[in-house]
Amino acid sequence: FTNNYRVLATAYGEYAFRQNLRFRSSFSTDAAFLFDNQFKSALTADAVAVGGEAYEAGFRAITWLNENTLTYTKTSGKSNLTILGGITEQRTQLERNSINGQGFPPSGLEKISSAANIVGATSSGTSFSLLSFLSRVNYAYNDRYLFTATMRADGSSRFSKDNRFGYFPSASAAWRISGEEFFNRNFFTDLKMRVSYGI
Repeated sequence: FTNNYRVLATAYGEYAFRQNLRFRSSFSTDAAFLFDNQFKSALTADAVAVGGEAYEAGFRAITWLNENTLTYTKTSGKSNLTILGGITEQRTQLERNSINGQGFPPSGLEKISSAANIVGATSSGTSFSLLSFLSRVNYAYNDRYLFTATMRADGSSRFSKDNRFGYFPSASAAWRISGEEFFNRNFFTDLKMRVSYGI
């Protein structure tokens, strides 16, 4: 038989230092477990030659993610400014193991601990981490002229120390034409032109 279990959980909190300055932190986890147990009696054709055979295996995968952001907003007249900065951390751990036994007494004992011979066993595991720094600036004037700039740096423990981070800037500008007085709304209720660049 095979059993699978999975647990998903998320928790977060927010704190406002001021009306326009807010901190948010969240933590989430994804944990998966698999247990596989197989037994072939000595009475079966597959295991009669070895006196019965049993196989047990386990797999565990646990990932957690922590995200922290600080957001500043400012409104002045027709101008709206939002600045966000943050850091995220993620870690994954993987573990696998298996064992195979042969030679079981005819008394109904089916666990590996009752095997006369352990003919195979494996065990392996690995872990890796991701670390990201992010920032974003949004500016809007009169809800018609919109500008956005972002910068993200992603690092992975899977890469060498000399080449661990990648950097990904981007920028965009948009003009909401439907907000202009000359715009005819008989055909469109919202029309926006946007250009962007990013890596």
